Amino acid sequence: LTLARAPLTAALPEWPSSSRLFARVENFTLCPRYSAVVIENIAVGPSPEWLVRRLRSLGERSINNVVDAMNYVMFDIGQPLHAFDLERFAVSEGAVAIGVRAAREEVKIVTLDGVERALPPSTLLITDATRESVLGIAGIKGGSAAAITSETAHIIIEAANFDPVLTRKSSRAIGLRTGASVRFEHALAPGLTLHALREAAALIMKIATTPETKVEGY
Repeated sequence: LTLARAPLTAALPEWPSSSRLFARVENFTLCPRYSAVVIENIAVGPSPEWLVRRLRSLGERSINNVVDAMNYVMFDIGQPLHAFDLERFAVSEGAVAIGVRAAREEVKIVTLDGVERALPPSTLLITDATRESVLGIAGIKGGSAAAITSETAHIIIEAANFDPVLTRKSSRAIGLRTGASVRFEHALAPGLTLHALREAAALIMKIATTPETKVEGY
């Protein structure tokens, strides 16, 4: 039997190194792998009907083509992803920086569902490392500060690997369990991140493209 698609054995992309994005991981035990790709000049809008139908069959509401692509790849191969609006980051020396670190004190974040949440110390955070602002709860839910909107033109797609025990503890402490956190609690393989990025980037290039859309780098 030959599979029509084999996303976990397909060749990985040979993207150039990004000159617009850097990642700073504080503790590789809590975040064994952090992968991300920058895609420029996309068009955010409604998803095609085929994608809306497939997500609906999984109990998911369509949001826009970029967010839907992230959710679809997660359901397809099991690796959660998140998309950030690159232009909502602070720029230093021509580039932006994503940070992954544990909270040193209680911090607050407005998550994508519009709820302000208090995060206890040790919660793993995704930050704008230049200005040290919190952009997401690692492995659980993104924040509204760098959310994808209809005005977004350049995106960062994140595919990371987070410690399953800390993800479960943080999820319980915050009182927030998501499709991403459930998957991370089951100890995903770090090597899955690049396969997920390849699938997500290919889908973005298919459903959110403009004549100028391109992968800037990884």
